[in-house]
Amino acid sequence: MNVGHTKIGRREVLGAAVAGVALSLSGLPARAAESGPFFKRHHLPLGLQLYTVGAAARKDLGGTLARVAAAGYQTVELAGLYGNSPQAMRKAADEVGLKYTSIHIQPQSANGEPGYTMPPTVCTLAIFDSAGAPRH
Repeated sequence: MNVGHTKIGRREVLGAAVAGVALSLSGLPARAAESGPFFKRHHLPLGLQLYTVGAAARKDLGGTLARVAAAGYQTVELAGLYGNSPQAMRKAADEVGLKYTSIHIQPQSANGEPGYTMPPTVCTLAIFDSAGAPRH
């Protein structure tokens, strides 16, 4: 290869490429150590998806949430209401100091099938603050 009046061979190009890769990789361990755990880096509280203990929540919501809080979790993502009203869910979380961050629910159907009207449900559960921002 000719660049201007200088010849550059394959060995020089390959050597430069290897040196560049080695130089760029040398800082990765330090960067990884600096970054820390995801939740800590992004200033997010540690949370749990409640479906992972759904059977227990259906049987004893208050006791299950108390154990979740005692394990160090601060927030909970819901997968439904486990047979409870939004008010009962909110009360159970408030009693143990947990906050709900999101919920997966069926919207209320027009023909009266089970479901929940979204705005009142998410407001009751205090998933969003008054400005519409997620609570953490």
